[in-house]
Amino acid sequence: MFHTRHGRVLAGLSSLALVSGLGACSAQPGVALQVGDTTYSEADVTQAVDQYDQMFGQDPGRSDFVAALANAHHILEMGTDHGIVVDDATVDTQIEAAKEQQTITDVPDHINHALMDLLRMQLTVSELQAKVSDTQQLSDELAQKQVQADLHVNPRYGTLDENNQIVPTTFGDVVSGGSSAGTDSSQSGN
Repeated sequence: MFHTRHGRVLAGLSSLALVSGLGACSAQPGVALQVGDTTYSEADVTQAVDQYDQMFGQDPGRSDFVAALANAHHILEMGTDHGIVVDDATVDTQIEAAKEQQTITDVPDHINHALMDLLRMQLTVSELQAKVSDTQQLSDELAQKQVQADLHVNPRYGTLDENNQIVPTTFGDVVSGGSSAGTDSSQSGN
C-alpha cells in the first residue's frame, strides 16, 4: 500500500491536486506547523524525515514534508467525512506487509506521530480514491477544507504564493546537502 518504487509516498498526494493555505507561525519558536489543534515541532519534523529516510531510503525534504503534513490533516478529516478511519493497527499491518515485500528497508522502534500521520494519510487517500471515483469531487472537498482551516507554518519551510500554495524555501538548514554542495562548488571558482 505504501508506494515507493517510482517516487516517494508524498508524490501520491499530487493526484488530488493538493493546495495548501498556510500562514506564518514565527510567533511560536520551535513550531514547524500548526493545523487546528495539532502542532508539529521542528524536532518532530526532523525525526519524522529521518525515520522516513530510514524506512524508504529517500529524504523527502523538510519543506515538502511540512506541506504534506498540512494536507494530511485535511485528508484525514475527509476520510472521516466518508466513514474512513485508518487506525494505528491498520498502519502497522501495512508496514509489516511492506516490510515482507521488501518495499521498506527498516522500521524504527517508535514511529514519530508526524510520520504516522503521513502514513495514515497515504492509506486514507487510497481508500478515498476507491470509495469516491470522482477525483474532482475529492479535490473540491480538499480545497474547501483548506479554505476553512486554521493553519500556521514556520516561514523557514515555505511562503505562500498568490494562489495560497506553499513555495518551498531554499535557504538555511532546510536545503538538502546535495543542493548546497552543487551551489557552493559552482560559485567558488577557486
